[in-house]
Amino acid sequence: MITVDLATRLRAAGLKWSPSAGDRFVVADRDMDADVFVLSDMTIEVHELPEGRMIGFNGTTEWALDSVALDDALWLPREDQLRDALAGTFVGDWLPRVVAVAVSVGVVMLLYRFVPSRRLGRADTLAGAVTTSSLLLAISIASSRLYDGVTRLSVVYGSLTAALVFLYSVYLYASALLFGGEVAAAWSKPADPNGAPIRVQIRSAVRGLFKSDEDAPT
Repeated sequence: MITVDLATRLRAAGLKWSPSAGDRFVVADRDMDADVFVLSDMTIEVHELPEGRMIGFNGTTEWALDSVALDDALWLPREDQLRDALAGTFVGDWLPRVVAVAVSVGVVMLLYRFVPSRRLGRADTLAGAVTTSSLLLAISIASSRLYDGVTRLSVVYGSLTAALVFLYSVYLYASALLFGGEVAAAWSKPADPNGAPIRVQIRSAVRGLFKSDEDAPT
């Protein structure tokens, strides 16, 4: 359960509450922040009145309260409720991925900088780390969609397919890590006076994935 301070900031940021049974709340600014109430049928209910929505206290344990306005109650959402409320927003959908990519870039940079016997520069490790993190994110999104699809299959075929998806994902993660290391190593090499720069080589390699040498004009 979140704190009252965090719940206050969430409400100020625009988080809306549609009361339902089981929701937890406090009556703020009445020296009752430590008393957490739970909406429950026949005990603590929301009533529609002409003056607005009110929370009525019908139980004997809340003898000091009769009713309070819904706006005076501060909702303490559970984690699953908070996730549902933030679904479709930047904070709910994209912020975790941005943070994950940033953390993976930092970790992979440290890995590429200190594990090889030849010390690489920051720009070199950054190039490899960005490549690896981008590949890891793409593999993660693809594997999660595949996993969601195979879970709809039967118990036997779904379990076998999910295991294969997991093993293949691990293989792709390892391949992405090695490929990023190759990019970092190639980026660190001095320019070959007789060859094309590394950026031109990478561009040619990417173009070669979609266009064969036979298609090149002679």
